[in-house]
Amino acid sequence: MNQISPYATGAATFTATQLEPLVSWAITGFKAPMPVSVPGVIASLLVMAAHAIGNLIGARLSKSPEVPKP
Repeated sequence: MNQISPYATGAATFTATQLEPLVSWAITGFKAPMPVSVPGVIASLLVMAAHAIGNLIGARLSKSPEVPKP
């Protein structure tokens, strides 16, 4: 089974346009109200983490035991 990189799936949901308001908010010391895009950033990071964990589990389950060479 071909596995998609968690970074590729994260990039599909997480873009620089979502990240910029969060960075600007952090630079000001979080004094302004939270930007609307922050929940989207958090959600996309969770999706990326879920894909990474799923890919790691899938890779470990699909490994066949190595047969020693004579």
